[in-house]
Amino acid sequence: MRNCYCDIVPHPDGWTFLMDRMHGARFPTFELAYEAALAATRALRKENRKVEVVMRQKNLGGHMQELHRIN
Repeated sequence: MRNCYCDIVPHPDGWTFLMDRMHGARFPTFELAYEAALAATRALRKENRKVEVVMRQKNLGGHMQELHRIN
């Protein structure tokens, strides 16, 4: 099983997510970006069950902090 990272990061216009080199849309709140990222991970998992998705958020120090894993 391989890891796929889904990173929720700040953007000048709010928040966005990055997953497997794909950019999500921009969202005004973290919560909306998170929900969109979850929907994208569900679609990915339907296509490929051998993927473990690691949800991460960029913290105030600029480091990626793991939120949870979806396997």
